Amino acid sequence: MLYRRGATWWYKFRFAGRLFRESAKTKSKSLARQAERKRHQALEEAIHGIKKRVAPMTLGVAADEWLKLKKPTLAPKSYTIEDGNFRNHLKPVFGSMLLMDITADDIADYQRNRLKRSASPKTVNLEIGTLRALLKRHRLWGNLQPDVKISGSGPTSAKR
Repeated sequence: MLYRRGATWWYKFRFAGRLFRESAKTKSKSLARQAERKRHQALEEAIHGIKKRVAPMTLGVAADEWLKLKKPTLAPKSYTIEDGNFRNHLKPVFGSMLLMDITADDIADYQRNRLKRSASPKTVNLEIGTLRALLKRHRLWGNLQPDVKISGSGPTSAKR
């Protein structure tokens, strides 16, 4: 049911035994009717567990999104390190790959190649930690975790 309060349209309906009375935040009756339908549909999708499809994401896009999300919570120096890990090292290798296509073998190859190019094991571990944080955010690290090993510099390196 649509009705007006002043110049603004409101809608009211019952759903799952509950009364919903909300402002459509518009002066247009046709837009208010659409807003009511959209709200009703969103409630139906939520109650039936229907989730919106999410398009597969490349690491490059996911990294930009993750860095934007993390910027307010990281110290400036930490943000610079994470940003550098993605832009200088991870993006050139994994940037065009879909997140779901990254395998433990891809990560192992990355680690081997970085170590061959004289990167220190600690640096490689920091880069893998950055990749791990991104994959955990998208709930993809759990599948890779048992197979991904932390780099070591030899027999005296600490094992995790």
